[in-house]
Amino acid sequence: MSEYLYCGICVLSGLVAWCIGWAQEDFSVAVKVWAGGLAIAILVCVPDWPIYNKKPVIWLKEVGSTEVVEPVESISKKKEKKEKKEKKEKKEKKDEKKEKKEKKEKKEKKDKAE
Repeated sequence: MSEYLYCGICVLSGLVAWCIGWAQEDFSVAVKVWAGGLAIAILVCVPDWPIYNKKPVIWLKEVGSTEVVEPVESISKKKEKKEKKEKKEKKEKKDEKKEKKEKKEKKEKKDKAE
C-alpha cells in the first residue's frame, strides 16, 4: 500500500510541477514543486504508520528451523468460516427439534392406538 501511495504522490506532484513550470516558463520552479511533492511522499510513506500494519507480512523462518509457519487467514475467510459454522449449528438444532417432534408424535400415536 505504501509503495502505491508513494508512486501516486510522485507522479501527481510531477504532473503538477510540469504544469506550473510550463505556465511560468521556469524549469527551476518545476523542480522545486516536484521536490516538495517528493518530500511529502517521503513523509507520508517512510514512517511506520499503523495503517500499513493492518496486514503484516509473514516471513519464512531460517533454514534448518523446526518451527512451523502458519499463514494468517484473511478477515473474509474467517467470516466465511464463522458463518458456515453458525449455519451448521442452526441446522443441527433444527434437526434435533424435528426429531423430538417426530418422536413425540410417534409416542402419541402409539398411546392412542392402545
